[in-house]
Amino acid sequence: MQKTFQDVSLHCLFDFHGSTSWHLQWVRNTKLARNISDRHHELVSPSQFPNSYLALLKIDRFRRSDLGIYHCQANNSMVLTHLSVDIQEAVIPTHPPPTDTSDHTAAIVALSCLALALFIMGVVLPVVVYRHRVIFKLRIKRWFGKYEDQDTREYDVFVSYCAGSSDDTFVAKTLVPTLEKKLHMDVYVEYRDFELGEAISINVIKAVEKSRRTILVLSPRYLENGWCRFQFLNAQIEMMAKRHKLIPIMLEDISNHKDLDMDLRNMLKMVKYVKWPSDRRKRKEEKFWKHLNLLLPKKKPKIEYRKVSTASDSYLPEAEVI
Repeated sequence: MQKTFQDVSLHCLFDFHGSTSWHLQWVRNTKLARNISDRHHELVSPSQFPNSYLALLKIDRFRRSDLGIYHCQANNSMVLTHLSVDIQEAVIPTHPPPTDTSDHTAAIVALSCLALALFIMGVVLPVVVYRHRVIFKLRIKRWFGKYEDQDTREYDVFVSYCAGSSDDTFVAKTLVPTLEKKLHMDVYVEYRDFELGEAISINVIKAVEKSRRTILVLSPRYLENGWCRFQFLNAQIEMMAKRHKLIPIMLEDISNHKDLDMDLRNMLKMVKYVKWPSDRRKRKEEKFWKHLNLLLPKKKPKIEYRKVSTASDSYLPEAEVI
């Protein structure tokens, strides 16, 4: 299929000096141009030239096959004269004139960005918020909550666990060191802070009353130990009086344990618990500590002073980020 470019008009004006025996016509390759398909040939007498005739050849949708030499012939029975016009490919544009598509491209990009933003806001964002709705609620509550270290309680958390079992390792090696050194909590724990010679029940009551939270390290051993059950009941009483909050840590699954009574089962439905990752994957552990930190008391950042070796032995403040 040949390419179509533009329209071409050829004008041939001839002065016959009043004679009527002359003929004027366009010829290409010995053929009259008016017999060529898609051609328009006219012979007119311009008013401003009364003794002349104008041969007009208009070629619509000029194609590459139309290139060549065109002759304007004027003749009578004795004389033939002609004027040649050679139309070369150089004067014909080989491609359509370029169109400016920058505006269209910019509009497409803008619409694509808008569609992507609407998709993220309408689909992706609600899904992310729903999957992490608990964390979002805790963060908002913590941001707008008041500081809790202005009361008369001495400790931030009391750790309730089944002492003398395999839970000791988790509490002594992992939980308490992280609470104190990384999360900057004041911890009350049995193996270190219970008063010797004091009844266990009195120690438990004092620990709950002196602390802003009670962390329950839940495992099958915890359910099977009577003193652990006593610690839970005291913490529950304080919680019911709205003076205390419980933070259950699910060290091992106890949902189907035979000793899981109704009180503890209902508490797990009411209070958000944190599940310790048994596979100890780093990413899951980081998520565990972030979740736990949001449940701990909100405290004001402390400012510690470190000594600078100068002549005046001055001290510089050093903020501790909580």
